Amino acid sequence: MAGNFVEDDILANFIRLITTSPELHAYTVNKLYHAIKEDVSQEALMYAAVWSIGEYGDVLVKGEGLDPEENHVKISEADVLDLLEATLKSPYTSTTTREYILTALLKLTTRFASGI
Repeated sequence: MAGNFVEDDILANFIRLITTSPELHAYTVNKLYHAIKEDVSQEALMYAAVWSIGEYGDVLVKGEGLDPEENHVKISEADVLDLLEATLKSPYTSTTTREYILTALLKLTTRFASGI
């Protein structure tokens, strides 16, 4: 609910935490993917999710590092690209979010097997 009021330094610290904690990559990108699939109205959430997808999209698609005891839905490269496309078209998407999405798409060209 407070995603639109998160300050830039908090977001930067969150991203730094993800980056420096490899054991969190799979869990975080999975949770953020599902979070923006449900709600694209929170700007800071969008920044964190799109950044994570750009960095760890390959981990998301492979399903690496997830708890095998939990029932996880398989996410394909097409699912990720469809979500990013839908986010680009959302009325909630700001110019900055579009920049994050375009950067994520560029990163995914080297991380996805299909090369987009």
